[in-house]
Amino acid sequence: MAAAIALAVLGAGALVALAALTGDGGEPVGRLGDLPSGSRGGVPAPTGGSREGPPPPVLLVRRIGELPGPVLRRARALAGAGVSVGLAGRVALRRSHSAAGRLVDSPPPGFGIPLELAAVEPRTYAPLLRAGARAPVRGLGRGEALLTRTSARLRRLGRGGRIQLAEGRSLRVVGVVDDGRVRRAEIVVDAREGTRLGAKRRWALVPYAGDPGRLVAALEEVGGPELRVRDLGRPPWPRFLQILAPAALKDRFGEFAVRLDRGDAVVVEPGWKRRNVVGASVPILGAVSCHREMIPALRRALRELERRGLERLVDRGDYAGCYTPKDIPTTGAVSRHAWGIAIDLNAAANPYGDRSTQDRRLVEVMERNGFAWGGRWPTPDAMHFEYVGEEMSAGA
Repeated sequence: MAAAIALAVLGAGALVALAALTGDGGEPVGRLGDLPSGSRGGVPAPTGGSREGPPPPVLLVRRIGELPGPVLRRARALAGAGVSVGLAGRVALRRSHSAAGRLVDSPPPGFGIPLELAAVEPRTYAPLLRAGARAPVRGLGRGEALLTRTSARLRRLGRGGRIQLAEGRSLRVVGVVDDGRVRRAEIVVDAREGTRLGAKRRWALVPYAGDPGRLVAALEEVGGPELRVRDLGRPPWPRFLQILAPAALKDRFGEFAVRLDRGDAVVVEPGWKRRNVVGASVPILGAVSCHREMIPALRRALRELERRGLERLVDRGDYAGCYTPKDIPTTGAVSRHAWGIAIDLNAAANPYGDRSTQDRRLVEVMERNGFAWGGRWPTPDAMHFEYVGEEMSAGA
């Protein structure tokens, strides 16, 4: 059950304003502006972050699944009303039209192109960005969307283009932003629009000044062991996972549509599968079914293990697959296994979220041959090796 789980959440660093949030039991968490700025609970409020001034450093607060209301209440009580909440989800494109009204994308009947969505609060998020990056965010409103540059190129859309979603909404593209500004999202909307589209509250950016240690401890006390708090500092924020963002993944390995009437099941467009997924024989594992571009790298890695007498580091009986069309259960994003570029090795011995038992020599060989290892993720997925290419994996 490998997943790029941490990352549908991690990357969605983008932009918009919820009028109100809802706690775990449905109670209001508070409207932006209800809490005065200034020092709360011994944690000084940041002095930067105005529209003209430099952005403050921030903490990224998230967890697998929906971010709990009590955590947000504690964050606002300690850090003030500048806390910015982000939502994430998946939507399906049914049709798209250029600004001139020309039909651009039109998946086969019954299919839609899955897009990873980020929904943000412009009023609270824009001040956290560098000054030159704030303008596209501030005016984002109802029925509007931003695309990343890679996503806009894949969609063949620019300003004024329209996207019709299977969820019954139509969005007008009002801007195109650099990929790094929205990280793992392909399309960005404001938080109210995100709620209409079924996006869930996944993360928060909490500005701080001085030493954030007490703030981190207070949030972890409320959020429990599943909460992840990471100090991002000031933008540009660091990358945590050496994996391809969704638009870059599609750009490299191809984009498919999925059936819209299969609930949580992922049924990939047959034509894409025929063109890209192949059966092959590889050392140690034998027969596998993966993306055609991944097979040479997998063969190189497994041959290296054999050459070094390390084939015992891979338990053939504990191989859990490569091409497996499915969702990531905790985020709703389409799994990298649906592209056939991820492989699960020694799976039962390395369950998701547990400490790795993988031999470091196996990890080193896989990374050297272009695979990112899920055991390095904030929530480890040590069975998971995801093909990204030698150049990108060299930074792991």
